[in-house]
Amino acid sequence: MILNKNIYSLVLSDEVVEAVDRLAHAAGISRSAMINQILAERVAYITPEMRLNNVMTALQDAMNEGFSFFE
Repeated sequence: MILNKNIYSLVLSDEVVEAVDRLAHAAGISRSAMINQILAERVAYITPEMRLNNVMTALQDAMNEGFSFFE
């Protein structure tokens, strides 16, 4: 999977950066990844990471429900 990523410069208040850093730390991701996620959610864009997370969550839910066999 090829991800197109570029470097952008943003001017943010220190308080916003601190809040983003707290969220990123709690989620175990980088500041850049958190900002990318926040912006993607705001503009209703599903990133490849979000798509993978959705698939993994669906698989986990299916596994938790157990397997059933149909004739």
